[in-house]
This record gives sequence, structure tokens and C-alpha cells, in this order.
Amino acid sequence: MGDDRFYETVIPIADRLYDEYLVEIRGEGDMIGHRSFNELRQRTSAERRPCSALATRTLLQKMALHELRRARAKSQVELASDLHVGQPALAKMELRADMYISNLRRYVEALGGKLEITARFPNVFVTIKNFAELSAGEKAAQCGKSSPLATS
Repeated sequence: MGDDRFYETVIPIADRLYDEYLVEIRGEGDMIGHRSFNELRQRTSAERRPCSALATRTLLQKMALHELRRARAKSQVELASDLHVGQPALAKMELRADMYISNLRRYVEALGGKLEITARFPNVFVTIKNFAELSAGEKAAQCGKSSPLATS
């Protein structure tokens, strides 16, 4: 997601959730001194924006499932319906530290994403594919090339 698209889609959602949170904890309708994310972003200097964008990308690289769902503007009820499970089952799924890859893939795909699993080695990152047969083009592309995973 590009920086502009990120700000156009996620920041208004975060701003609304933050407003709701403040109303909930303060029990008030009007928030004195409150600034929206968009207003704060507009007041940020041009020199500071690249650093802010980098920090945003870094934060987005690591999200819990419930944070990912909220960032994609889906409720538990909506996502549970998309996955054909009950809301309590989805709530449990979001709390699990361990689950089947197939369930995680379905969760991510229901949010409009694609799950990729990457193995990180000191000299290379490898995206793990399903255990299906390689296509003829992929086999031909690999012929004669040494593996980047070789340790010697």
C-alpha cells in the first residue's frame, strides 16, 4: 500500500477509533484539545514526513491479527460471516499463538490479502511455496543455477 493510499484509508479509521476510545474513557462528547491524525499530519514539517512514513511502514510490518482486521475496517462479526464461522470462534482464533497455516491463510484472504511465508537465512530470503509441483517454466529457470541457500 503506497503512503498516500495508506493515509487515505487507514488514518481516518484510526482517527475514528481514537475518537470513540476517548469518548468511551472520558464519558464526554466534546474533546477539548483533541487533534485528528489528518490535522497532525498536515502540521508535520516536510523534513519530518519521510521519517514518519518509515515509522508507519515499520509499525505495519508487525501486527496482531485483531489489529490487522481493524486496519482493514472489518468487525469480528463481518469477518466471521465471511469465514463461515461464529464470532466467538473468530475471537478465539485472534488470540491463538499457534494455528494451522490453512486457517491463517483463510483469515488473511478474507481480509483481501495473500499469505506468504518467508524463510530468512543470513544471505537470502526464501518465499515458501505450497508443496505442489513446479511449473515447466520454473523448472527451466532453475536449471544450471546454483542455489543461494548453499552454505559452502
